[in-house]
Amino acid sequence: MAPGLDLKFHQEIVDGIIDIVKDTSTSHAEATKNLSFCSLVSRTFLPRTRWHMFRDIALVNAEKIKLYHEMCLASPIIPAAARSVSLQIGNVSAAEICPLASVLRLTANINTIQFHDISWDNLPQEVLDVLCSYPLTKILLSNVVIPSIPSFFSFFRRCTTRVPVDLHISGMLRVGNTAEEQAVNVASNDKPVAIRSLTLWCPDTARRAIRAILLSPSSPFHLRILANVVMVFTLTGKDGIGSERDAILLRDLISSSSSQELRTVRSSFDIAPPSFILRFAPATRQVSFTIATSPLEMIPFRSSAVLRWWIDSLLRSECYGLEQLTIFTTMLMGMWVMDDEALDAWAHLDDELSSSNYSKVKAVHIGIEHRVLFFNPAHRANAADILTKCLPRLAKKGVLKLVCGELGLHGQAPFEVQNWGT
Repeated sequence: MAPGLDLKFHQEIVDGIIDIVKDTSTSHAEATKNLSFCSLVSRTFLPRTRWHMFRDIALVNAEKIKLYHEMCLASPIIPAAARSVSLQIGNVSAAEICPLASVLRLTANINTIQFHDISWDNLPQEVLDVLCSYPLTKILLSNVVIPSIPSFFSFFRRCTTRVPVDLHISGMLRVGNTAEEQAVNVASNDKPVAIRSLTLWCPDTARRAIRAILLSPSSPFHLRILANVVMVFTLTGKDGIGSERDAILLRDLISSSSSQELRTVRSSFDIAPPSFILRFAPATRQVSFTIATSPLEMIPFRSSAVLRWWIDSLLRSECYGLEQLTIFTTMLMGMWVMDDEALDAWAHLDDELSSSNYSKVKAVHIGIEHRVLFFNPAHRANAADILTKCLPRLAKKGVLKLVCGELGLHGQAPFEVQNWGT
């Protein structure tokens, strides 16, 4: 740090500068170098640079564990700044258990933990004992195998955190025999871990494991205060082709929550409409769904019928506090969003959402991803014109937005890719 240099900037301005430096760096290595330079400018630059440099730690192998352990011993500031840890340790040898457990004990402020590419039974008990003492607010499971679900449940029952958590499950997820745990019935009020936000982004082969983890009678998780749920399964064809099983799981997740808490529902069904209407919680404020055709062969898609099913489910749920609806469609061929059945569904949606019952609606986003539309402005303009004529009332109210491009279900990519103008 330059001798005597004391920059008199508001801390918010300094933090903003540091954020820009970090975000505009082209790689992790460059960001680390740039942030290191920033830390030498002034004492006011130190808090934010430390936050970026030491907030997230990845303990992915013995070398990383050893290096981080040495850094922690050299400076107590480093472990104190850690808030997130990613474990990708595979089979941890006996020689590695001690430094790993020591590192975890030093990072007492961890609130986010990611288990990535691991088999749960390979995690040493000493490591699990430390992890369950963290004040966790977010848990991520990515490509996790759980041979013994009682061990998995035991860990979360022992967790000291008693605040609602966000749970993200992505990639492959497998569990062993759940018969033993299914026989144990835990009262809902005795389930210690409250899930506030749930994100499921997995292949359809993960359905059984997800149901076992979240909805089995012995699960340590409860969904009573669930406020947000995102559920997207990718088709593999290995666990039953169709939307029925997805819809049943989503229905059970919704019904496990308090009708006054659930605010956001985002999901994706592709093949055919389920045999029952899904009931959203009346307090739901945001609904997003995707209808995407798949390259899997020999699958007869009924996309227009799925669109109508989603619209009927929403409207019959009487979510009169609805503020935002997002519908994203992606097609490899054809243009089912403008066939007769789909046009009728769009018109029905326009009639209902433009009525006084839905006076709180602020935005209706309809996104279409199609190879021809994306590259052909004339086709894009024609599609926009047809859909606008099917949704005239919403267009007149100024809440309709027709877009083309990669939108994403997480809501992180705003609808600014290409506006069709309404």
